[in-house]
Amino acid sequence: MVFSISVSRMRLGACLCADAGAATSAIRTKAVAFRANCRRGFDRVARRPPGPDTMQADERIMRLGSLSTSRLLPLGKHRTGPRQRSRRSGQLRTGSRARSARMGAAVAIGLALAGCGGGREEGSPGFVSGFYGGAAADEPRSALVARDILSAGGSAADGAVALAFTLSVTYPSSAGLGGGGRCLAYDPRQGRVDSLDFWPRGGQATGGVAPRAAIPGLVRGMSALHARHGKLPWQQILAPAENLARFGDQVSRALAIELSEAGPQVQGQAAVRELFGGASGAAVEGSLVRQIDLAGVLGQVRARGAGEFYVGPLARRIADGIAAAGGDVTLEDLRSYAPRWVEPQTISYGFHVMSFAAGQSDITARTLVRLLTVEKKEEDTRDEQRAHLFVEAVARARLQGENANFGGFNPAEASELASLSGGRTPPPMPSPEASQRRRPGTTSFLVVDREGRAVACVLSMNGPFGAVRIAQGTGVFLAQAETVTGEDGAAVLIHNANNRGFIYASAASGGPAAPAALVYVVQRAIPLALPFEQAIREPRLHHVGAPPLVLHEQNLSAGTRDTLDRRKHRLQPVQALGRVNAMYCARGLPNRGARLCEVSTDPRGAGLAVSADR
Repeated sequence: MVFSISVSRMRLGACLCADAGAATSAIRTKAVAFRANCRRGFDRVARRPPGPDTMQADERIMRLGSLSTSRLLPLGKHRTGPRQRSRRSGQLRTGSRARSARMGAAVAIGLALAGCGGGREEGSPGFVSGFYGGAAADEPRSALVARDILSAGGSAADGAVALAFTLSVTYPSSAGLGGGGRCLAYDPRQGRVDSLDFWPRGGQATGGVAPRAAIPGLVRGMSALHARHGKLPWQQILAPAENLARFGDQVSRALAIELSEAGPQVQGQAAVRELFGGASGAAVEGSLVRQIDLAGVLGQVRARGAGEFYVGPLARRIADGIAAAGGDVTLEDLRSYAPRWVEPQTISYGFHVMSFAAGQSDITARTLVRLLTVEKKEEDTRDEQRAHLFVEAVARARLQGENANFGGFNPAEASELASLSGGRTPPPMPSPEASQRRRPGTTSFLVVDREGRAVACVLSMNGPFGAVRIAQGTGVFLAQAETVTGEDGAAVLIHNANNRGFIYASAASGGPAAPAALVYVVQRAIPLALPFEQAIREPRLHHVGAPPLVLHEQNLSAGTRDTLDRRKHRLQPVQALGRVNAMYCARGLPNRGARLCEVSTDPRGAGLAVSADR
């Protein structure tokens, strides 16, 4: 078969880039098959014996890659050119030229094939085309960093680690190297959910400036998550956070709100005021903030690993910086700190398995789900009774969470909910102190990749900007030490027990209302099958325990308020109850067919949700 130059160019371009614009899996399959046929055609041309009838066609193919291959072909004494071949026979000259032509064609084809991928390599943003998963966080920049990691071919854990370290730069009011948190991680290949606890707690020493500083847990916590579920190199994952700290980032609306609310505290500490304040007051949205000291710490952790933060010269710098800031965390506290892999708390509901972490708020959420879902009370209840049932269940679930009861479900609690017609059931109340304590300084996020691997985390500083102190010379905000197991956030992962597909991920923050907000959304999204965006936006309810008071968001319907009034509940309107980030894939992941996934951040905050279609 003899190629003309026009046909050669047309078929080479079509063959090598046949799947470049494929938008669906069917088209992509046909394009790949077409490319394979084209390659076989070129192979046949390359394998033909040299001769006058083939030399011209081979030379035409070679011309397509001559500009790219001229510098790649052997030079010097190994060069086979017309002058060196002038004394040879015509047959040898013809064969040599044909072999050179075939070599050039092969190199040209290889270069063109590489070019069809857009020059993207695994590990660079854009490597994954089409659906890459999704991410949602309370701070926008961190969600964008997670998106880039996912589009580079990273796993959900890679995206979560990058997101967490980015939050330490862009959202230090609620997350930082000096803080910690909890994460749930799911891998559909194993069908197992892992629960990781690295919550910030106090060290062995006592004393120091109040409030006490916690042992930093985030660095080793993220290292443990990456070691078990990561894919991309550690250095690549930490680079975005380091760059943002070194070269500066604009204050987001989310951080500006936190700075405004914590104004007096921020202005009261010189180091914090210098970073985010100044003579003009707290930094406003859009202000450029550079954190050179923090960039140096992140750079060492990136280059040398998480252990550098806890052992070695950097660890000594951290310990000395904490002491200079009035903290009592010692070098031995840093060396001995280790995150814990714990067994998640699970509930089976039909084909679904719901997994929770082991924090106080997670226990509250798990108990609330059992009261409402496993007993199927809310599903079988009329709309006007649903609000009453929910607040009654919240009061009992909070009691069990405060008692940290890991035992079996108490059927007596469910039986109390059966008497809905009799009005409010006086529940045993949690302590007034615990009921009224609201501790911002906690944030939540989730990351899901295209293979159905998922991570949902709650990070905390145990108060806005933690202890409102920075470890001297490091840029690391210190978290407050807290003796309780964390009541400010909760997370849940749901997967299908039969096919191991990922179904749902959600994480909530916002104080004691967080577990109720988490369950309020998941109940409406899955058992009640409301539209996903509606489930996120619906006005929420919360029972504070003692005094017996029901908090409700201001846009709660008049009919629901009347129903609660008739049942003798004391009502108090509030602006917002919790912040929830969630992602729901009705058909599960991985799914080679149509992916029906929705991801959303809470409109009550200023976060961001990203996915392939956002």
